[in-house]
Amino acid sequence: MKTVRFCFLFVQGRLINHSRKNSNCQPKVFVIRDQPRLILVASRDIEIGEELYYDYGERRKDIIETFPWLNE
Repeated sequence: MKTVRFCFLFVQGRLINHSRKNSNCQPKVFVIRDQPRLILVASRDIEIGEELYYDYGERRKDIIETFPWLNE
């Protein structure tokens, strides 16, 4: 297993999928040069080639009814 202790990874958020129940990343806000930035931090070891998932955090009932996959 390869271990990465610290890494900057520049990806577009649209490439990271949602999973409320099986997320392997958590969003954290860091201030960099006086600007808030959303950083995804691994919540467990992630295998090479494994997809990244985080919980988008949407809980509004009307939105969940329209997009039921947000509850998965």
